[in-house]
Amino acid sequence: MIDLGKVTPGATLRIPFGSYAASTGASAAASGYAAADVQIYKDGNTTQRASASGITASTDFDSLTGINLVIIDLSDNTTAGFYAAGSEYLVVIADVTIDSQTVRFPIARFRIGMDEALLDTTIASLSSQTSFTLTNGSADNNAYVGCDVYVHDAASAVQCCMGTVSAYTGSTKTVTLAADPGIFTMAAGDNISIYPRRSADAINGSRTAAANAGNFFTATGYANANNSIGTVTGAVGSVAGNVGGNVVGTVGGVGTNGITAASLATDAGAEIAAAVVDQALSGHTTSGTVGEALANTEARGARTVCRGTVGSGTTPSTTQFTASALTPAGAAADQFKGRIIIFDIATSTAALRGQATDITANTSASLPLFTFSTLTTAPSSGDTFSIV
Repeated sequence: MIDLGKVTPGATLRIPFGSYAASTGASAAASGYAAADVQIYKDGNTTQRASASGITASTDFDSLTGINLVIIDLSDNTTAGFYAAGSEYLVVIADVTIDSQTVRFPIARFRIGMDEALLDTTIASLSSQTSFTLTNGSADNNAYVGCDVYVHDAASAVQCCMGTVSAYTGSTKTVTLAADPGIFTMAAGDNISIYPRRSADAINGSRTAAANAGNFFTATGYANANNSIGTVTGAVGSVAGNVGGNVVGTVGGVGTNGITAASLATDAGAEIAAAVVDQALSGHTTSGTVGEALANTEARGARTVCRGTVGSGTTPSTTQFTASALTPAGAAADQFKGRIIIFDIATSTAALRGQATDITANTSASLPLFTFSTLTTAPSSGDTFSIV
């Protein structure tokens, strides 16, 4: 039995299985095998999916006796709400005839959801496109505030949208979005995945005026008759008005909007940005700084992202290709299974630029044959990609 792990809502699954003669163990054809013999069970329930719609059963795949294939379209909603994010499924073949024997057996299990999501579930009810309840969720108020959500139409392979949670009520599992995504009309039963917050940082500070401001100011204005201060040679606790000339010494702090775009030279922003960006990262990696985070991100990417090029060892198709270059080289079957292929934004096949698909299998060769979920366009030899 194949464990497909977590698969995305609306995906098309291709599950192979072999059939063998009881007496010899040789490959043998399965007879009486049809879509109705593919029984799918949800969350451990003993009642299978009511409809065989969206299921394709084929024998002797590629004219190979005993190699059979099941194709399951998770976007088929004939049995409404059966395929749901957060649920687990068992695929069973029952009953077929092999070598004059009637047999039944499991071939695969999978869950529906999105990788790295905190929660995979469905929309239980909607009051608007920005307020709806979850089928499952935390009982704690504000548990998902600041989290991104991914909503996938239950009856589509591709229709989806994203939003950000601005409020959450745990007792009713009610989500409020900061804005209507406006991509499609969400409905009860649609799949939803909630991702961790991207940033939990908050800044809260205050500034106080210096107690000796009376040395320069009165209750109604500036201390001198001209309502201005020409030169200050000592320290200034704070300045509420404008400074027209240059500050030769140091400034302890500048209040909100103390320096505006209008007060800077037109090229100041570009010069500051260039000075910061052109700094060598090696000299700015102190613990807890942005420099350390950037350095760690760069190193982490080099340690985890694989790079490759599509080859012509096998004719590339929308579901498989053999690599002509791969770093690191392959070492074992299914070494990369479950990871994601992302084609480069400058790869030669324009329709694949930025497109991604999940790897379902790979051979053990150093330049393996990759099998993956269906792409919109077959790649060409020389297309470049990353595996993340």
